[in-house]
Amino acid sequence: MIRLRLLLGCWLILNPTIAEPLRVLFVGNSLTYTHDLPGMLTQVAKAYGQEVDTECLCLPNYAVVDHLDFGPLEHKLLNEDWDYVVVQQGPSSQAEGFDLLLEAGEKIQAILASKDTQLVFFMVWPSRLYYHTFDGVVSHYGEAASACGADLVPVGIHWQDYQVEYDSWELYGPDGFHPSVAGSFLSVLCFIQFLWPTQDIRALAYFSYSKWVDKVTFQKIVKVVWEE
Repeated sequence: MIRLRLLLGCWLILNPTIAEPLRVLFVGNSLTYTHDLPGMLTQVAKAYGQEVDTECLCLPNYAVVDHLDFGPLEHKLLNEDWDYVVVQQGPSSQAEGFDLLLEAGEKIQAILASKDTQLVFFMVWPSRLYYHTFDGVVSHYGEAASACGADLVPVGIHWQDYQVEYDSWELYGPDGFHPSVAGSFLSVLCFIQFLWPTQDIRALAYFSYSKWVDKVTFQKIVKVVWEE
């Protein structure tokens, strides 16, 4: 036992700082939990030697206020420690959606007032059917984040850039709204850029992610997200 303590003491001296895993709570709906975006983030983060503990509080068709009104979100925010709380709802291109997004953001910021937790808005995308509302999605998520003093991960902007640059709908799944695996992977790289902005995603090795996307799609996604 004495030898074990001595060895542990020497190890701590040689390694004085042990990075705690980032704790990230995702709050949203099926746009987040499809293909397990939080789990994908944890896997990609390991490429940078980063540990991320995620929890996904996401239910079908929920707006963020629904989690506040009917779920355990407030209890989690008050009683658990999180580095980031990431919120996401539907596209919110219309006034009603914007109002709900803003209301939820303000309520969460009030709950987090005594916490060292950063609120983050996860900007999503419209369905293919309502693709013409994309500018409204972008502006409303940006305005809501700014009004709440929250950070913004502009997945929607990169999503739109990808479609414009490659004239491809491959980020969408079969229903024309939920993400394909490629769409979720693009979202994950946007979060990597946000969490570790000094890291170069162009250094990622494709073979580690071949289970999600083919090599050409991988290269296109990296290019679009990197060139923000």
